[in-house]
Amino acid sequence: METSTETIVAYIAGFFDGEGSIFISKGTHQYFLCVNISNTNLSILEDINKITGLGSVSESHDARKNSSKLFRIRFYCNEAKAFLEQVYPFLRIKKAQAELAIEFQSKMKNGKLTMRIGEKEDYKRKISSFSSRKGGFKMSTENAGRTLVKVNPRGTSKEYKHGELDRDYNAALNVLERGLAGLGRPSVPVEVKPLLPVAASDIVEAGSSMRSVG
Repeated sequence: METSTETIVAYIAGFFDGEGSIFISKGTHQYFLCVNISNTNLSILEDINKITGLGSVSESHDARKNSSKLFRIRFYCNEAKAFLEQVYPFLRIKKAQAELAIEFQSKMKNGKLTMRIGEKEDYKRKISSFSSRKGGFKMSTENAGRTLVKVNPRGTSKEYKHGELDRDYNAALNVLERGLAGLGRPSVPVEVKPLLPVAASDIVEAGSSMRSVG
């Protein structure tokens, strides 16, 4: 059966979510949007280049000893924007970052005078912040109109204030309570009933054949 174009683009998006990166590079007189995908499998990168009609494939120099040969495909400026627009509907991890990058390049396409230096630096900072887990969480919550609250998890699994509950469930309620307190809001527990115990042997993996239990 022939694979649809949408399925192929969705696969590329998933591959990019795991192996790719988005950043703004600063030159002497200009800022450049750059999208990069690195992998040891050259043929996959060549396929991405052929399917999208964008980017250039080259060998990447890895300074680590005894490492496998590494290759990369890179997209710059308007090509980077065009690639991100193709995969954007299927992105999960890098969706918010890609949205910022597309917005940045849309303002840059008419030349360097379309944005002030401070605005370019702001985009550069926001896009690079996704490289850290904390920064990525912060940007994702801001883009979703939510608030990120830092909670110290110390002792949350040892404080039993909600009755006889599963240890992890109890810790989650304690984290929620601390987070709400950080916002100055009272803690309103949702479901505090004990969880239904399920043996690991009774869990059926998605896609696997069902088996009888008991």
